[in-house]
Amino acid sequence: MTKRKTRPNPRRLGVRPLILVVMILVLSGVTRFGIITTQASAADAVLPANVQDQDTVFSELLADLQARERQLNARETAIEGRMLALKTAEQTITENLAALVAMEERLEQTLSIASQAATEDLSRLVDVYENMKPSDAAALFQAMPPDFAAGFISRMRSDGAAQVMAGLPPDFAYAISVIIAGRNSDLVLE
Repeated sequence: MTKRKTRPNPRRLGVRPLILVVMILVLSGVTRFGIITTQASAADAVLPANVQDQDTVFSELLADLQARERQLNARETAIEGRMLALKTAEQTITENLAALVAMEERLEQTLSIASQAATEDLSRLVDVYENMKPSDAAALFQAMPPDFAAGFISRMRSDGAAQVMAGLPPDFAYAISVIIAGRNSDLVLE
């Protein structure tokens, strides 16, 4: 025969183990409450000194934070002042730059007018020298420095320039020829 496995009947266990578990829990709670109470009373005994120390620490911390806030506010004010100064400087620079550009444009116009007037004056003077007798023009050119005379002769018509050069002494005519030939020698490609 085989034996059957029987399950214990829950009704048979009874109340005793349950009471035992409840008593262990109550005892554990009482023990814990006693420990907590002891710690709390020990903390109460130390608390007044800690509270005073904490108040001092908090007061010092608050004073440090307020000092730091004042420093930051001072820095912020200084930075705002610098930013304002930079904006003012930037506006001044922008205005000065605009004025400089306007002055440069006026200067370019003036130089252009002066250059055009100088070119017209040179053209008139060349016309005068071309209309002079070649011997008179040669005498006048001989009184000039060779590089100055070369500038006028190079602008003259070739037939008038040839007649004036023929009237000049050979060494002076040679100096003028060298100056005229050498002006653009840098540009000649070999």
